[in-house]
Amino acid sequence: MNKRGNPSSNSALKIVKKELKNRKNEEVLEFFLLLFALFSTLVVIILFAANLISTGFSTYVPSEAGYISELNVTLKFQTRFWHGLYGLAIRVPGYSEAPSRDLKGGEISDMALFFDCMQQDAVGGREIYASTSPTIDFDSLMPATISQIDAWTGCNDGTCAVRTFTDRMWIMVGSRNITNIPSTHTYRWDGQNGIFDIGILNDSENLVYVTHVEDLQKGYKEESIVNFQMLLPTRELSTERYYFFTDPYDVCPEGGMGEIISTNIYGHVTNLSGMPIENITVVIAGISVVTDSTGFYNLSVDLLKGTHNLIAYGEGYDEYFSNITVNFTDYIFNKNITMPPHTPSISITIYPTVWGYVLDEAGNPIDSATVYLGGETTHTDANGFYSLVSEITPQQHPIISTSPGFNNYYSILNFSSNTTSLNHNITMTLVNLGTTNNQFPTGPYDEEPGEDMQQIIEEIQRTGEDYWVSTKEIFKEIRQNTFVEDTIGVYNFKLENMNMLFTLSPELSDFVKLNRDAMLIEPGKGDELILTFYGTKPIGVYEGSLKISGDIEKEIPITVKVIEKKVPIETLLITLDLFREVVNPGENLNYKLTLQNLLVNQEYKVTLEKLIMGEKDSTIYFSETQEVEIKKSLSIVDQIKIPSNFSEGDYLFIVRAKYLGFSSSVTAPFSVRKPIYLYSFLGIPLWIFFAALFFISFIFLNLFLYKRYKEKRKRYRISLDLSTLPKADKKFFKLGLIAESKTFVYLEPEKLKTHAIVAGATGMGKSISAQVLVEEALMKNVAVIVFDPTAQWSGMLRKCEDKRMMSFYPKFGLKPSDARGFPGNIRQINHAREIIEVEKYINPGQIQILALNKLDPKDIDIFIASVIRQIFKSDPKEAQELKVLLVFDEVHRLLSKFGGSGEGFLQIERACREFRKWGMGVILISQVLSDFVGEVKANINTEIQTRTIEESDLERIKTKYGEEFLKSLVRAEVGVAMFQNAEYNKGKPYFVNFRPILHNTRRLSDEELGKYNKYNEIIDDFENQINQLEKEKVDIFDLKMELKLIKDKLMTGNFSVVDIYVEGLGPRLQKQWEKLGKKPKKAEKKLLDASEIQKSVEEAKKAREIYEKEELKKKKIEEKKVEAENSGSPSS
Repeated sequence: MNKRGNPSSNSALKIVKKELKNRKNEEVLEFFLLLFALFSTLVVIILFAANLISTGFSTYVPSEAGYISELNVTLKFQTRFWHGLYGLAIRVPGYSEAPSRDLKGGEISDMALFFDCMQQDAVGGREIYASTSPTIDFDSLMPATISQIDAWTGCNDGTCAVRTFTDRMWIMVGSRNITNIPSTHTYRWDGQNGIFDIGILNDSENLVYVTHVEDLQKGYKEESIVNFQMLLPTRELSTERYYFFTDPYDVCPEGGMGEIISTNIYGHVTNLSGMPIENITVVIAGISVVTDSTGFYNLSVDLLKGTHNLIAYGEGYDEYFSNITVNFTDYIFNKNITMPPHTPSISITIYPTVWGYVLDEAGNPIDSATVYLGGETTHTDANGFYSLVSEITPQQHPIISTSPGFNNYYSILNFSSNTTSLNHNITMTLVNLGTTNNQFPTGPYDEEPGEDMQQIIEEIQRTGEDYWVSTKEIFKEIRQNTFVEDTIGVYNFKLENMNMLFTLSPELSDFVKLNRDAMLIEPGKGDELILTFYGTKPIGVYEGSLKISGDIEKEIPITVKVIEKKVPIETLLITLDLFREVVNPGENLNYKLTLQNLLVNQEYKVTLEKLIMGEKDSTIYFSETQEVEIKKSLSIVDQIKIPSNFSEGDYLFIVRAKYLGFSSSVTAPFSVRKPIYLYSFLGIPLWIFFAALFFISFIFLNLFLYKRYKEKRKRYRISLDLSTLPKADKKFFKLGLIAESKTFVYLEPEKLKTHAIVAGATGMGKSISAQVLVEEALMKNVAVIVFDPTAQWSGMLRKCEDKRMMSFYPKFGLKPSDARGFPGNIRQINHAREIIEVEKYINPGQIQILALNKLDPKDIDIFIASVIRQIFKSDPKEAQELKVLLVFDEVHRLLSKFGGSGEGFLQIERACREFRKWGMGVILISQVLSDFVGEVKANINTEIQTRTIEESDLERIKTKYGEEFLKSLVRAEVGVAMFQNAEYNKGKPYFVNFRPILHNTRRLSDEELGKYNKYNEIIDDFENQINQLEKEKVDIFDLKMELKLIKDKLMTGNFSVVDIYVEGLGPRLQKQWEKLGKKPKKAEKKLLDASEIQKSVEEAKKAREIYEKEELKKKKIEEKKVEAENSGSPSS
């Protein structure tokens, strides 16, 4: 038998393996076709887009091997419906013009806003309002809705207000607080977006936009100093005029801020080599900052309109002095400072003590004033006294004093080699800020450079002169072949015009030039004379003078020191960056040229010659000359058009720079290449080949997918006679759909009286199929008893909450509200010979789950044999319709090869033969169907087989139904099973897609199962007591009703209500026994004698022998009949 069986078994397995292999190959082919189609599509898109993609230069990051560079990339895209506005909002008392501007979408602009009043200490901060209406009803302002903006602009892309204004802000309009305003924030240059807010309001007629005025800081551009930023909507292809307002309830003090201007001065301090200097003190108006490690400083002060002196000093460097003129147009200064090293021309060093007092104009001492001389710094004490010792050379040195609230003090002290001590008292003048209490004091003058005007007036009064000249002497040091400038300020205190002539002495006239020879100054006015010193003389010291004649007579000594040029070989650094090193004919060669001047305080002109030459020849294909002027550094971003007829090849882009008699050059190689899609193969452009490949792969992919679709629809290759299947009927079980169709499948309940078996591999839907049968039986009022070795069936008592399971509901006409649990109970079986009164658990429409998970396989065998014996002994009545379903899960465990004794299986065989007459159906659930032989299979009329990997089952299906059914089963999806009933489809199987279950997919927790066991024991005890009371002639009607309520609530899992009823019934029973003066007898679990079980097993064996004899007799009669028919045939 084994020799004959192996080939057939292998045959079925080969078919399965081949089918699975074909399926896998189809999936691989589908994947590669899809991949090839996507690749071809990508190539075509890249080729066609290559000529359309433009490369723009954003920035570059210099890096060095061995270092890590951080690069932040920001994506910017066009915003058609918004305009960005930034700038400074400043109070200008008396300014009455209403600010307005025309704005266009997709642009960013800067704007200075001037208002007559902006209350500095306003509650909630200062605000700016903007509207397309020239008037705003501030009393009606309220938060606007975001949709109002999008409706007005017609926005329909990802930049609409509904995606932008996702925050909330509040403002104060006068004393009224407006909250919950839709808002957003705009970005700063460093990526912060929590400072500059913008909110939307309406005044019942117009939209109004509001932002807070912040402290001075860098805005969205690093080089811009702002105190507000706004994002204002615009309609597409339209220009909107916006009007700007401040809070009309703002109150400003009389005189207000006067001419005070919020000023920002920033920059870098470097040495002569361009290297940053740390710890340099930079001072203006008594306010100082110290440079950081990069040499950067940033001063934000409020200054009066006028000119102020800026001073920088630090150890090891000569002092720096410059003037800053502030007005309402110029209030932001990028002031880079170059500090020359302290290089005295005299080698002698002295250490004088300089001391004195720092006083105000009234003679009062100034405490904590800073005094600086020759690299040393000290501070005055409470008496205004200072003293410091500096290491200096015998010559002139500046002394500087600063203090908040006072103007900077600057004076020149003369030191000789014999100076050991020097007394110098300092008088500092208060800053005049009118009526304001500004914390940032500033310098005094209106427009002329020089000393404090009060000091000038005092000096004029002392000397009796009616004019003032800013400079008494001039000393300049200049390198050869360079130039520097100096300025002399003159002020007229006369009551009439003042005429002057300027003449240079002969020693200076050939290399010092004046910007004018004469000057006319009106009364009470001032002017400037500019001198330019050219280093064209040999190295040496040249002395002379500037003579002023006319209405005043004065001679100013001038000393010019010409020093060696000492220009390094590379005084101009040049770098050249190409945006792309390969360009196409007809495109632009985009580049960035950076020039860095290494000379300090010297600007000069540079002539740039740009050439394109062949890499292998000297032919010049392009030439262009450009002249620029450089101070510190210069960046040029430009492009050169490459002609469309330019030959392919390698080229050099050369830039030559000529300056100060020197020259430098830089070279960058690049190539000219046609786009790959313009190349040809066999005279056909490559893009046509790729387009053809894409088209062919796309066609093949679609043909393959269509074939797969059709094959999928033919997954279950069977013939089906729908006329032989039961039609829709309320009495029938509704199992699901015929696979790959919308036709529902029904089962007559009476068919389960001839029993059913459900088999299949784990995870293929075996349990779901069986549970659908049970659900349908319960809904048709059939009682169900489940023998559950895993307690998995306990989920039947709760409704489905599995979202994935419920997602299949619509396909079968179900709704989430159809999910439900079923009434029933769970009883834990702890002893194999426990007597179960089966008739107690046969309740229509209820499920009783007997949990066998605490029994081993042999004990499960004994228990099932015991229960079936008890059913036979209970003498059930015959019934035509299905009344009870007995479900045996994991029934293969009863087989000897899985550890069973076989006794339970014998009883199941007997049950399958005889239970049908009593209206009892049996459902067996197993992983293997072929193990159920003999009487079991002979008496089971319905088979449900899900996908399996068991060779024996596969061979049985092939032998019994043919290869097509085997292939269809192998291809079956999860939840689809092969269904066979002798009376349906002429006895041939067909495939059913079982509906999703209505109950919970998860078993109950151990805690919940424990509660069922606890309450079942209590109920058994109460029932025992009630039965005893009935024998004592006690009226037990109410007690039985209350016990029934407990059982009903336990079936629904309502434990809290069960507790209440139990707490009520227990004491009532106790009272009844107290009245009788007796105590109830405790119920004891009844166990079946082992001999009784053995006796029933013997009966089952005898019944099997009788059945086998009858079957053998029938078989012989059938064989004789066939033999007789064959002997009477003509062929015999």
